[in-house]
Amino acid sequence: SPKQLGGRVLRVREMYDLYLKYMEIFSGNSLPEPQSIYNTTAKLVFLHALRDAKEKYVAGMNETNPKRKDEPETMENLRKLHNNLKKQSVLHFTKSTKFGDADERKVYQ
Repeated sequence: SPKQLGGRVLRVREMYDLYLKYMEIFSGNSLPEPQSIYNTTAKLVFLHALRDAKEKYVAGMNETNPKRKDEPETMENLRKLHNNLKKQSVLHFTKSTKFGDADERKVYQ
């Protein structure tokens, strides 16, 4: 079954990031503080949500291929497309499951 974190299915890249960070935390001779594990997980979840939102924006911009008829013909149309995709990406990021307190969330928003 797929691995989940905070109710969200993890992708291979995200699992890889988590394993690298956890190996780094546990590489010492003593056990890490639980808070450092939590903070690391929270930071990675935020960064993955941010990357997802950016990928959504970039994919939308890339769909506007100059060889297609739905190409924005003017800068105004391109600005509208950008603003619409930006709004969708921010909404996607906002709806993503995140860890951490309100102060930590402000850093990434």
